[in-house]
Amino acid sequence: MSANACVIVTAVLNNGNSTNNLKVSAQSTAQGACTGLSSKIGCFPPPNSCGTATLPAEAAAGLQANHTLYVTEIYYSYKAVTPIGILLNTSNFMPSQLYDAAYY
Repeated sequence: MSANACVIVTAVLNNGNSTNNLKVSAQSTAQGACTGLSSKIGCFPPPNSCGTATLPAEAAAGLQANHTLYVTEIYYSYKAVTPIGILLNTSNFMPSQLYDAAYY
């Protein structure tokens, strides 16, 4: 994981009564190879251009006023080891970097 993955943990605070008040309140890189990668949720400390968090509608709707939602994002780069995997990767059918996020 430390050589091929990047884990970013972000805390999003709803400091009002609507989804327009979602702010990144804390962020940490928990693991590995994060050079050149950034969170798709937002950045911390937030400059004027990125203080508002970007969440899927379902996650934003579930975040009540004055509560915090935590998001873990994982980027994982891999190299195919079989001819089929190499073929799929070369034809742009499979990306060379995987991404997933968990909301809790």
